[in-house]
Amino acid sequence: MTILRNQQPLAVFALIDARAGEVAMLRRDSQDILSQCATEAQTVPVVIGLAIQEIEIWMLADPHSRQAALGQVIEHLVPADLEAVGDPKSLWAYLAGGFPCPGDGHPELHSDNQRRAAWESLRPEVVGHLCPSGFAPFSAAAQKAVRSVFRLK
Repeated sequence: MTILRNQQPLAVFALIDARAGEVAMLRRDSQDILSQCATEAQTVPVVIGLAIQEIEIWMLADPHSRQAALGQVIEHLVPADLEAVGDPKSLWAYLAGGFPCPGDGHPELHSDNQRRAAWESLRPEVVGHLCPSGFAPFSAAAQKAVRSVFRLK
């Protein structure tokens, strides 16, 4: 995502799904990208996040997100070490698929609504604590960039 003002970039945010074994390589690649961006536009903050293993882990990390997306408390179904889950997309699909669309909802939009609900209720401080390798550094850098762009304290 790029934040623009008068067609000029103010900040760039990127998320990359990363498997645990790919983190070192992707961090090196990210540093290369950041240095290239700095060469092109030194004043534009660029934040790159690595979702370890995949972004679905972030949606499952916060109990409020899970409940907003699925409509129920499912603590007993969520692994303790979320960043060690081998196939987060399948885990998300399994858990989300177990909760059918409400009777007055639109079945074709149900999956999108679940994801939206998870993201809208996600608390960065909770996810950062539970996903220290992937989310915490991204969240800190994103907050710093947003404060800088909008001159917030």
